[in-house]
Amino acid sequence: MSLFALGALTIPFFGSLGPTTQSVENAEQLGITVDLDELAPGTFVEKGSEYNRYFVLRDFDGSVRLFAVRHRQDRYYIAEFYWSRPAMPCEQFGPDAIGNRLVEGGMIRCHDPNMTDWSRRESVWDYSGKNMGEQTEDMPEAKYEINGSLLVIKDTFWPLADIASDEA
Repeated sequence: MSLFALGALTIPFFGSLGPTTQSVENAEQLGITVDLDELAPGTFVEKGSEYNRYFVLRDFDGSVRLFAVRHRQDRYYIAEFYWSRPAMPCEQFGPDAIGNRLVEGGMIRCHDPNMTDWSRRESVWDYSGKNMGEQTEDMPEAKYEINGSLLVIKDTFWPLADIASDEA
């Protein structure tokens, strides 16, 4: 009888650990999800707020990567050496792409025309986030969870000010 009662209590408990339909709907409304069924191999999407931008890349082999980049006053702030202290402002940052289609063999970089030669060599990452320079660290991947075909951004860079108190 005790085992039956324990089983009866355990099943609903473990079922409650997964995301609820309402939490997934709230995440969709906040713009912190990406439908992977709509993201074909060789494409990307940029999402985010005034303070952070997220690049979700589906590489040509189908692998998915999520990178977070600080953003403020219409500028991206990228790593000069370390992503923990992004200090280099950039107005046009992102993967080499035509629209949302990635360029085969392209890179993620600042596309500003007035960059120094050092920045052009050093501030370049491949689509997996590996730095192509010698002194700047690789792009860290942001945290996410895949729920069915939805990628849910779980990164700590998403500012709480973007979420109303009734949505939290």
